[in-house]
Amino acid sequence: NNRYALGLRLDPRIMSSEDEAPRETPYGVIFVHGRRFDGYHTRFRDIARGGMRLVTPASPEQYALESAHQYEECYGLAFAQQLKNKDIPEGGSKAVVLIDNIGMSETGKDFVMRKSVKAFTDTILDLIVDTEETREEVVDFVGKKEVLYLGPDEQVIPEDINWVIKRAKQRGYDTPAAFMSSKPR
Repeated sequence: NNRYALGLRLDPRIMSSEDEAPRETPYGVIFVHGRRFDGYHTRFRDIARGGMRLVTPASPEQYALESAHQYEECYGLAFAQQLKNKDIPEGGSKAVVLIDNIGMSETGKDFVMRKSVKAFTDTILDLIVDTEETREEVVDFVGKKEVLYLGPDEQVIPEDINWVIKRAKQRGYDTPAAFMSSKPR
């Protein structure tokens, strides 16, 4: 098994506190923990579209601050996308991937960022593509097909877009060309 991350579908209700003002509960939340990264994917409808943002803090202090509000950033961006998508069938979503590449050379930073995109994508595909392997390895309490579409956002490069589309096809996603919505230039 060559997995680099662990993914969990979370009940979105656990991401709210009774101490908070009431707000709309997302349709779905996925958390991914990988080598040198943590990511959230939050969506407000069963079929949702929104970008994947890579966050790479420059210092341990900045990393701690980003980590403390990562889910809130993801929620806010997904909710904004939901409002933007109000007149189309897809709901709003967003993925925020917080990457620890502090103190690395530029080459090392780029390597970790590209590897994080791949591991995050593969883990999402593990959770949403029904294959013999995933039926054996994934504990599924949702019990229904999920349709997600990503798009490039901050620090996602054309090579990432191409890889995500190719990988979605290899993994059997029904609409791989739509899994990452933009085409590289």
